[in-house]
Amino acid sequence: MSLRLRLLLAASLLLAVPLAGYRFVLAMETYLRERQVESSTSMAHVLAQALQGRPDLIDTSSAAADGEVLHVHALAHEVQIDGYDGDWGQLALHGAGDEVRAGQHDSHLFLLLALRTPSAGAHVRLVMEDAPGFRRAWLLDASLPGAAGALEVPPDSGAIAPAYPDNRIQTGAQRGSDRTQIEIRMPLGMHASALHFEVLERVGVVHRVPARGALHLLLPAPGLAPLLNSLISGEGRRVRVTDTRGHVLAQAGALPVERSAGLAALLEHMLEIDDPALLSLSPDTLMLDGPELNAALAGTPAARLRRAEDGASLVVSAARPLRVGARIVGAMVLEESTSPIEALARRALVELAVSAAAAFLLASSLLLLVAGRTAARLRALRDQAARAIDTSGRVGDTFGVPSARDEIGDLARSFAAALARLRGYQEYLEQLARRLSHELRTPIAVIRSSLENLALAGDGQPRATAAMDPALGRALEGANRLDGLVRRMSEATRLEQAISDCEREHIDLCALVGSAAQAYAMTATQPALTTRLAPGAIY
Repeated sequence: MSLRLRLLLAASLLLAVPLAGYRFVLAMETYLRERQVESSTSMAHVLAQALQGRPDLIDTSSAAADGEVLHVHALAHEVQIDGYDGDWGQLALHGAGDEVRAGQHDSHLFLLLALRTPSAGAHVRLVMEDAPGFRRAWLLDASLPGAAGALEVPPDSGAIAPAYPDNRIQTGAQRGSDRTQIEIRMPLGMHASALHFEVLERVGVVHRVPARGALHLLLPAPGLAPLLNSLISGEGRRVRVTDTRGHVLAQAGALPVERSAGLAALLEHMLEIDDPALLSLSPDTLMLDGPELNAALAGTPAARLRRAEDGASLVVSAARPLRVGARIVGAMVLEESTSPIEALARRALVELAVSAAAAFLLASSLLLLVAGRTAARLRALRDQAARAIDTSGRVGDTFGVPSARDEIGDLARSFAAALARLRGYQEYLEQLARRLSHELRTPIAVIRSSLENLALAGDGQPRATAAMDPALGRALEGANRLDGLVRRMSEATRLEQAISDCEREHIDLCALVGSAAQAYAMTATQPALTTRLAPGAIY
């Protein structure tokens, strides 16, 4: 593994810093959310106390009514009576069965009815009941599309005659293959406490909405919404008041819808809480549901985190029961967006990511620079050490001693010291040959002269080789050989010294070989000497 890769692996330990920062951001976000839950719970308690001081604003009749509740919602604009539900907004019909919606705008009450398409010639009766035994009925035209009037008919079940035109009520119908929609507009003062619809054919009432009982109209108190608006201060909050069945009586405020962009959008999922319990309340305003609302309607205040309708941010939802005396008449739900906390966490996470990336890149660059510089110095030291000893094994004097005071400088100085000792030992060996040749000449001369004296005859003349003692002859021969060795060793030392003192030159090998071949060809005729040289010069 290279030095650069090892340093990069060591630099990867820096990733522990952003990981610790990420854990800190999550812990900070969790702490701030917990504090916001406590703050929202306290605010919900204050708002509930303010509402419970005004029991006249909470309609409790729907809690005791027998049958289904038809909540009358405030409409942003007047509905066009044409049988289409495109201008009803969130109150538009989405189901496949019988449905009824009610809304109010200015001084008019609007009803939207969806029925399984009745047969041709069938009639639709609207029956309204103010009190037991006091009912009124109107016959609606659902056979032709467009707007039409209504006929007031006797309130008896199924009666359609006699009929009197009533221009106060306007109807509009759109007949489909499997579903017919009817819109109704009437003055708000005409509404009754309960109503139902009947589909009449020749055989009588064939269909009823609802199937049994009546739809009890629930109109919020006029002063409830202004009171909620006066109680809610600041942005990012919404308060809703419901009855005991979860129908929204009034609401005030709005939750912000914020979308992240850029790097924050990429990092947003790192802050999301993956909890299946964070189910959102119903996205529309018709009816609320959720564990905190159910607990409040049971008499226990509750709060939780849930997803907002846009699915982007978390919302603190705190619910409090509303009581009139000892009886629970509804609930108040305060919703507060955690967008500021999430924005703070996203900003901290973005800054952490940018800072960590910059620190990692800077540290990695510095480490790579240091690693490259260190590797270059090590390679230079390796190349210098390789050139310090030539191919003949001689130690040169070209090893430079660096001035750096780090570990690599110490290593280079150690190499230089070792090479200096090797060079000294090499010089000692070279001088040893000259000293030995000089020192050995004297004892060899003594041995040789002694042997020659022993070889003399009695008359002082050298004896012939045949008459000489064989041992004495071999000793003389060995002395001569030893003297030749010492002489050649001295000559070799002088030759090496001469070669080392000579200046090197570039020699053309082709010319050298050609000249030698020409000289040998003149002396050696049999066999003939031939040469084949490469074209050009070779150095």
